Amino acid sequence: MQKTTPNVDILNRGFQSNPCNTSENSTKVIGTKQAVEKMNTKKVIDTLTAMADQRGRAFKILIVDDEVWVREVFKDFCELTDVFDIDLASCGAEAIEKAATKKYDLITLDLIMPDVSGLEALDEIKRRTPQVPVMLISGNSTERLIHQAGVLGACKVLYKPVTIEKFFTEVASTLSRGDDTTRRTRP
Repeated sequence: MQKTTPNVDILNRGFQSNPCNTSENSTKVIGTKQAVEKMNTKKVIDTLTAMADQRGRAFKILIVDDEVWVREVFKDFCELTDVFDIDLASCGAEAIEKAATKKYDLITLDLIMPDVSGLEALDEIKRRTPQVPVMLISGNSTERLIHQAGVLGACKVLYKPVTIEKFFTEVASTLSRGDDTTRRTRP
């Protein structure tokens, strides 16, 4: 794996690139906090690079979201470094199909999607490939849905907007544990 330094100008772009997002939390990354996040992000990327170097190949990640701009933001995050091989899916049904035919190290899955919901996709993906960790990412969920996701085998839940630091930290944490994140007994 070639070690790459991320482009600092786009590190914290994330969900700020969506013109509809007016959340104060997504735009208040300034001064010292921004510098600290950039520094922490670089450390996490260095850790991910070392992990990929040790295994001799990039981590294969499937990013699933029904919104194009969200998929593109996460893809942009991952393309800041050479440690990820990214695949995209726009719906739960496509995610199920891809998870059944390709081997992934991690799947990120939107919780609320039309047709096949994130929970339905999670249930089917874990039934077919229980060893693959699945992180749910949601901008709109209830405590009941989050509990149900945990019961079905989600290893983590992230809440939108997700900063690049949070995304990389949670991805690194999940990938560093390997199969430990998926050893839950299904109900």
